[in-house]
Amino acid sequence: MFKNSLRSSGLKGSSIIITTRLQIVAEIVSPASSVYKLSSLRDGDSWKLFLFYAFRNEGEQQNPNLLRIGRQIIKKCGGVPLAIKVVGSLLYSEGQNERKWEWIRDNGIWDLQEVEEKSIIDTFRLSYNCLSSPARQCFAYCSLYPKDYAMEKENLIQIWMANGFIPVDDGTEPEVAGDMIFNELLSNSMLEGTERDGDGDIVECKMHDLLHDFASLVSRELDSLRMDATQDGEMINKNTLERARHLSVIGSSSELRLNHPSLSLQGLRTLMDVQQPSLISSAAS
Repeated sequence: MFKNSLRSSGLKGSSIIITTRLQIVAEIVSPASSVYKLSSLRDGDSWKLFLFYAFRNEGEQQNPNLLRIGRQIIKKCGGVPLAIKVVGSLLYSEGQNERKWEWIRDNGIWDLQEVEEKSIIDTFRLSYNCLSSPARQCFAYCSLYPKDYAMEKENLIQIWMANGFIPVDDGTEPEVAGDMIFNELLSNSMLEGTERDGDGDIVECKMHDLLHDFASLVSRELDSLRMDATQDGEMINKNTLERARHLSVIGSSSELRLNHPSLSLQGLRTLMDVQQPSLISSAAS
């Protein structure tokens, strides 16, 4: 399909570049001689990227102790850009607190590294643990959407509010508190803004694939479940379905087949049709 499109409308010399994290995908779509495996960032490039996110490009003018600690933390990221971006954003959110930076550097989670992808997940865990409790709930909830899905900010905040994730104890308007949580996730690189309005404010966001994997992992704490409507309901354990408090259907909900005659979803708080991202139902159990 792509080749035909290029032949008919592409300029001479046009190429197709496919990116993937899976070696087998690269081998299927292209001869081994055409596969280019990206290496980790070099130390100098890792440091430049870290300065951008941890100091907003003002690193060389900062406390030399923070620079020293930062270089020690960078070594633990293994030259992985996304890990550097996330941990750099986390450190920026902590300000000039040397003790906090040292705690992050010395955190035992770094010792769990075995393979590259697991080390990235460990970095996410570290940043996730430093989020406020409401932000952790809101982040995990985003796993209900499929990967690479464009989430509308206002719709997302309304759903968080409907599920009671937004605290309003201090009299702050729920929408304002939701906006603060959304910005907390953005500033920690847990969400990425993809569209802005005329005033330059972010109105739409996405989540990186690896962060989505991590969100799916921690969403178990919320008893969240994402289902493909084309799959047979018997493929999912009945007890898992009945325990679910938040359920999203990928595809049309009319196609969903749940072959459990005695299925009870009395504890369900959220039912979402992801093809139509508006909330279908959100009610207290």
